[in-house]
Amino acid sequence: MYAFTNIFSLIYIVALLFMFYSLGVLFERAGRSKWLAFVPFVNAGVFASIGAVNPVLGLLMASPLMIILYPVLMYRFLIVFNTPTKVKIAGILLPFIVIPYMAVTDKYDFDVDMYNRLRHADAKIQRGQSAFEQSNTSSDPNVSSQEFTPAWDSGDTSVVACNCGAKISSQDVVCPHCGNNPEWT
Repeated sequence: MYAFTNIFSLIYIVALLFMFYSLGVLFERAGRSKWLAFVPFVNAGVFASIGAVNPVLGLLMASPLMIILYPVLMYRFLIVFNTPTKVKIAGILLPFIVIPYMAVTDKYDFDVDMYNRLRHADAKIQRGQSAFEQSNTSSDPNVSSQEFTPAWDSGDTSVVACNCGAKISSQDVVCPHCGNNPEWT
């Protein structure tokens, strides 16, 4: 009886370590440190931040709110890796299978543009605006008032230089050219 329990415990620990390693591979693809996947609570915050969500919500995964937060955080995490709908659904239902699968295959890379779009849409919502509202008013004679512009295309368009030398929008959280977090000067 005890031997069976010990073997089951060993299998569980190996599977858990493989899950953390797989999460670390995905963290690395998103420009974060791989070892953060092994640090309790920090991994939940990094997981949330990769999905363009406030890391504090990731820390709430240790609370009973996990039932509500987990599907949202996992869905947003999978969005920035350009996964198809089937993989998103499977990821919410079977994360212990989907996350290692994503780590082992090279099919799913971190999409910097999607990450920035999610961040810009969230910023608009926090300011009390619709994420997809019209950004142009009738005062601009070159643009029809019926034109639809997503929020991530309509905000501050000032251009700054990243550490890699690329010219990017000052709203970008991650440089679309080098994938690093730019340090604004």
